[in-house]
Amino acid sequence: KGLTLGRLLVPLKLDAHGKPLSGTPDEDLQAKLPKALYIAIGELQPASTSPITERLQRECPDIFSDTDASSLRGRELLQEARKPALPDAERAELISEARYTLLKVVKHVELADVT
Repeated sequence: KGLTLGRLLVPLKLDAHGKPLSGTPDEDLQAKLPKALYIAIGELQPASTSPITERLQRECPDIFSDTDASSLRGRELLQEARKPALPDAERAELISEARYTLLKVVKHVELADVT
């Protein structure tokens, strides 16, 4: 149930066979699109996405919550910890911070969306 170009062009709920239901908008897609765009932007930018997070929280609190920000911060920390040249102590610190950040929001995160 990922975001694809087809899903964006035809933002309708899908039946059990994955076919669009005519005249039935998919409200879930409206919530997932901004988050998916944020994640894509974060993957393209090597620097921290904190300024983007702050602006989204300030201007779109109904779409981008504190839970979303914490979840994405945890992902950002884990991405940073994957760098091969990182000293072990720094990697351990990043993983510890990511763990702490993600434990606060684990019951609110859709595990199917975490890669």
